[in-house]
Amino acid sequence: MNLLHRSRDFVFAVCLLAVEASSPSLRADAPLPPKGLRVLTAGHSFHIRMPGNLIEMAKNAKIEGHQQVAMSSIGGSQVIQHWNVPDDKQKLKPALIASQADVLTLSPIHLPDEGIGNFVKLAVLVR
Repeated sequence: MNLLHRSRDFVFAVCLLAVEASSPSLRADAPLPPKGLRVLTAGHSFHIRMPGNLIEMAKNAKIEGHQQVAMSSIGGSQVIQHWNVPDDKQKLKPALIASQADVLTLSPIHLPDEGIGNFVKLAVLVR
């Protein structure tokens, strides 16, 4: 194992510990957990585990009401490909237009990706 690899592992471990230590749900004087969020997900195959990971984190933090609203998964995709999904198969835009989501996770491969801006504009427009 080289020094750079060990350094990244150390930084990652420190970040995880910092998050755990600052997590309100883990402190004895913690208030009630926040309300769950409604999540939309768009991404390629490396992003496919994101919804399950978020569900598990919400469950472990005793956050109730977390909901995966919709997901668009296209292998090897750019965000613009999720934007360009035909209307009859589109899951994300209708959910944004109906204000059914609090969070949209995206997984761009190359930047810039005009799909990101398109989703942001739509989300802001309907708020």
